[in-house]
Amino acid sequence: MNTLIGGPGNDTLVGDNCDDNLIGGAGNDLLLGVGGNDLLDGGAGNDTLAGAAGEDLLDGKDGNDLLSGGDGIDVLDGGKGNDTLIGDRGDDNINGADGDDRLIWNNGDGSDIMEGGAGFDVVEVNGANGAGDNFALNPFGPRVRFERLNLGLFNLNVNDVEQFEINGLGGDDTLTVNDLSGTDVQLVVFNGGDGNDFLDGSHAVLPLVGIGGNGNDTLIGGAGDDNLRGDAGNDSLVGGAGDDNLIGDAGNDTLIGGDGDDNLVGGDGDDVLISGNGITTFSFDSGAAFNSSNLGLDSILNFIGGQDRISLEQDTFTAL
Repeated sequence: MNTLIGGPGNDTLVGDNCDDNLIGGAGNDLLLGVGGNDLLDGGAGNDTLAGAAGEDLLDGKDGNDLLSGGDGIDVLDGGKGNDTLIGDRGDDNINGADGDDRLIWNNGDGSDIMEGGAGFDVVEVNGANGAGDNFALNPFGPRVRFERLNLGLFNLNVNDVEQFEINGLGGDDTLTVNDLSGTDVQLVVFNGGDGNDFLDGSHAVLPLVGIGGNGNDTLIGGAGDDNLRGDAGNDSLVGGAGDDNLIGDAGNDTLIGGDGDDNLVGGDGDDVLISGNGITTFSFDSGAAFNSSNLGLDSILNFIGGQDRISLEQDTFTAL
């Protein structure tokens, strides 16, 4: 076993195929495990730790650190500071510890146990590029279970995390968000990317942010105050309960407010905007002069006089 100890400066410590101990100490250090089952200790400073092959233990200690486990079953601990932790291949144990940390799963990684620790922590999931993921986010006692139900199966066992960010990265992606009451999760963000994506948050209580991306997307909110945006394509957006903000953007979109006081923005295209039971604001603000060439053939349904509101935000209106 080799032991390399850095000094007070910014050190680069590189192991070999043996089992190495790399101790950075003070300074912004780079520690590379290479092969073997290594111990990487960043010490103070903003350090970068990469385990590579083997079953490694990575400890960022103080500072805003970047930890990457590599192949093998690794243990990652961010320590103090706002850290970024990537398990990579293998079924890893990832602990953000103190600070506002980001715990990342990339397509092809294993099934990980994730602990956010103190601070406002985020789990980022990046799906299969162009393949179309089917994701589900469910309560697991006080913890959260995130899993993929198609392609390469995996699951994340998560605790003490306040936000999920799920990126479909192309393909026809699906995310189902169930009731996460009793967990630490406060917000779920879904970005479908290209493809015809489906967000089902109908059983969710917390707020959702849904971004359809290019394609004909369906985004369904839940009981929280949701922000849903279709982007390009002919999209269907349903707010559900809560005070929701629905933006169709380009394409012929259908926006349904549901319960709560909602804001519906059709954007470009021939849109259908449907009021729910609350006070609904129908907004027309495309960022350009409001005239017959860019107005589109929009329809407003279930408008309640004395309650709902039509907002015309432009300075020039030649279509009225």
